[in-house]
Amino acid sequence: MEAVTFIQQQVKGERWQHIEGVRQQARRLALIHGLEPEKAEQAALWHDVARDYPPERLLELARQQGLELDADWLAVPMLLHGPVGAQLAAEQGVRDKEVLQAIARHTLGHPEATALDKLLFVADMIEPGRDYPGVEELRLLAARDLEGAYLAGLDHTLRYLLERQQYIHPLAVRARNAQLLRLKAREVK
Repeated sequence: MEAVTFIQQQVKGERWQHIEGVRQQARRLALIHGLEPEKAEQAALWHDVARDYPPERLLELARQQGLELDADWLAVPMLLHGPVGAQLAAEQGVRDKEVLQAIARHTLGHPEATALDKLLFVADMIEPGRDYPGVEELRLLAARDLEGAYLAGLDHTLRYLLERQQYIHPLAVRARNAQLLRLKAREVK
């Protein structure tokens, strides 16, 4: 498989193990929640293709791709590995726009996240190699409520960044707030 060879050339060994774990979780979640397992696996396969790139390379590739680099992206260039990875996947033959979008959005979430976007975000957080307080609860939640797991994952990420006094990209806050409002509207119905 050409994609696997390309991706393995871009990442370190432990990152490849992570990708395989996310692939496993993405397929499982897709089957549980009625999504297309092939799309979920393809998005998971490519999601971290650019994760091991140094910040300078991510910035350079993002500029070459015409991404608008505002102060928020410049504050944490590592977050660009999603959009840059999506472009790399497209250059390597991935044509499915939903898959490319999920790859691009997996680092921060998105206010208009689709089910596939949410699935990849959550699968990335609960893959078998992850070990942090609350991951088991998130795994259980993901199996029964993808929407709730997405919000819980965003909440966890924001708490983690706040506790470490790290920069929070506004898109993550907007994604969280949009999901919170969606879930509140769901409760009202």
